[in-house]
Amino acid sequence: MSSPGTPGRGTGAGAVDYDPSQYRPSLVQTHRVLLVVPVADIFTELIAQGLAGVPHASKLWRDLVIKDLSFFSSPISEEIRDESRTRRRAEDILVVLEARGIDVPDGTRDRITGCDDPELLRSRLVRAATATSAGEVARYA
Repeated sequence: MSSPGTPGRGTGAGAVDYDPSQYRPSLVQTHRVLLVVPVADIFTELIAQGLAGVPHASKLWRDLVIKDLSFFSSPISEEIRDESRTRRRAEDILVVLEARGIDVPDGTRDRITGCDDPELLRSRLVRAATATSAGEVARYA
């Protein structure tokens, strides 16, 4: 638990938020070193866990790791890959519906793109090939 005034943490009285760019130089250097260290995935995950309470620094770290994702097999790298796959699957559903000339209302689009269940997205993609409306796809489970 952090105390009031802890840099980069909290929103209560006394909390201090720093410009996220202050973290960038040290995170970039750390990331470069980890690329040549055989235990990079362990350190990558430990750093991600350590930065979890500092949202700005955590986002910068994730952005750095995602650029060199192929080098890592750490849990954070796998999580980033999974997020990317589900985002692409949702986009594929929308592309199929668009190619078939089916209008996708904003609410339905949000329901499709907001889904993070890979199996449900797969089912929806298959359904998008034959559905007569976007609503049929979004309701499909």
